Amino acid sequence: MAELILIADDDYIVKPFEPAEQVCVDIIARFDQDIGELYDAADVARGYVEIADRRGDTHRFPLTSIAIGVATTSQRPIRTQWEASVIATELKGHAKRLGCSAYEVDRRGG
Repeated sequence: MAELILIADDDYIVKPFEPAEQVCVDIIARFDQDIGELYDAADVARGYVEIADRRGDTHRFPLTSIAIGVATTSQRPIRTQWEASVIATELKGHAKRLGCSAYEVDRRGG
C-alpha cells in the first residue's frame, strides 16, 4: 500500500500507508512552529496581519497555514498517478477550508 501526500500544488511525498498520517502531523507541527518567524511578534499574538490597501482601507488576513491532502490505496485501488493527484488535490481543498493547518486522508471505499 502507498499514499500520495500532496502538500502544495507541485510538492508531494509518496510514503507507505502506515506512517503517512504521522508525516502529516509532523509537517504541520514544524510548519506552525516556524511560520511565526516570518511575522512580527504582535501579528503572531493577534493571529492575523492587518494590511492597508491602496485606498487606505485596512484588511485582516490570517497567518499562513498549510493544507495537505492524502490519496491512499488502503480503501480502494488507485490506477494512475493522475487519479492519485486528483484525489489528493480534492482532499487538500477540504483541508484548506478548515482555516488552519490541517490534513485530510481519503477514507472512501471503492
